[in-house]
Amino acid sequence: MKRERYSIIYSSKTGNTKKLAEKIREVLPEENCDYFGTEGAKALPSDILYIGFWTDIGNADPATLELLKSLKNKKIFLFGTAGFGGSEAYFQQVLGKVKESVDESNTVMGEFMCQGKMPPSVRERYIKMKQSPEHPANPQPPQLLPGRAASTASSFSSTSTLNFIPATPRNSPTKMPTIPTQAAAIRIPVILIYVTPS
Repeated sequence: MKRERYSIIYSSKTGNTKKLAEKIREVLPEENCDYFGTEGAKALPSDILYIGFWTDIGNADPATLELLKSLKNKKIFLFGTAGFGGSEAYFQQVLGKVKESVDESNTVMGEFMCQGKMPPSVRERYIKMKQSPEHPANPQPPQLLPGRAASTASSFSSTSTLNFIPATPRNSPTKMPTIPTQAAAIRIPVILIYVTPS
């Protein structure tokens, strides 16, 4: 029975993914390896591709995503490292994003992720970046759009209710927000201040 040929392609910014690639190489039969390295085009004749990536803002690095998008009819094993956010839920989120770049003709036969070492300078930069409200790891607060409100200031009392309709999330492909049949009412006290000229 003929054994399938394989290649190991990886992208490694700080050396963590390279270490994983080397470990995979150690356990697989060396005589069936077509290619080991960072140039994806050299690995294309192989039956199985072990593709390693480093995490870049919640997804694989750009070079790996480009390679994945170009592949057709391959068996793929994904492996990657993340310098920060080392929970299983985060790893699954990253792998889910990476798999969005894999064409349907391919078969993802396995996946593995772990946290890698992070140089102090990269860690400091990441912590600052993660504090940004725009970072994908930070949950986005619900956005509210004003609903119908009373048309004159005199119709407000201290317990007037303004209706707000939840907005469509930023990442939604929908261009216009959908309006639910019943908007949720949020009670907001309204204080009117009258200033008389002196």
